[in-house]
Amino acid sequence: VFSFELWQKIENETPVGNFEKPSAGAAASTSKKVDYHEAYLAPEAHVLVVDDTKMNVMVVQNFLKKTQIKIDTALSGPESIELAKENAYDVILMDQRMPDMDGTEAMQLIRALENGLNKDTPFICLTADVVKGAKERYMEQGFDDYLTKPVDSEELEKIVRKYLPDSKVRPV
Repeated sequence: VFSFELWQKIENETPVGNFEKPSAGAAASTSKKVDYHEAYLAPEAHVLVVDDTKMNVMVVQNFLKKTQIKIDTALSGPESIELAKENAYDVILMDQRMPDMDGTEAMQLIRALENGLNKDTPFICLTADVVKGAKERYMEQGFDDYLTKPVDSEELEKIVRKYLPDSKVRPV
């Protein structure tokens, strides 16, 4: 545990900027997102998204919504294992840091299931861990790829596409 106090003196009480109206930079980035268009459709693809934070799951679902990918969700490692017993997935997006069971353990247990439905399914690690060497560490643990949080919609779409079977993807 590391903590500290920071004493700061207010030099001027006058507000800086208009907080009610977005800045020009914010407006430009907003319009860029409005113009965004999905690169492919994959209504026959099936993806599992696993994250203990419901908001993160919803973000991924919303980012992939226009691709028409069928998405199942789990809020824990054990829940993801139960879903993987019943469903074959084209891709599994797995949060690394979850309570009780981390993403690596859940991935290993899913790959070891007797039914073998997801033995060869690509696993993409979702993590806020961006320190040098993190990607390599997760790849050594068995993940096929790595995506950092907060998730970028275009990067998410690209990485999912990379692992989807070509037969399930069609251009827009």
